[in-house]
Amino acid sequence: MDNTASNDPIFRNLSPLKKAVIAELMEKAANTPLDKAFPLLLKANATLNKHGEPFTPEERNMLITELTKKLSPEERKKVAALLKLL
Repeated sequence: MDNTASNDPIFRNLSPLKKAVIAELMEKAANTPLDKAFPLLLKANATLNKHGEPFTPEERNMLITELTKKLSPEERKKVAALLKLL
């Protein structure tokens, strides 16, 4: 995860488990095509749900912002459409 995200107040206040799951997600999602990154997000979400620490809407929005930073506008529209399904 880049320095900007790790300085985000939302990230700084996460539990150690959430920080670890997010760090792993961001590492695996780096330079990953959109169709491969989305399942990684779902897996991270399932892991946290299993441990009773689901993402809050603010945390999820922070993650989406980080994951879509380098996407084209067209790819961002696809992500927005997928998120509406959740």
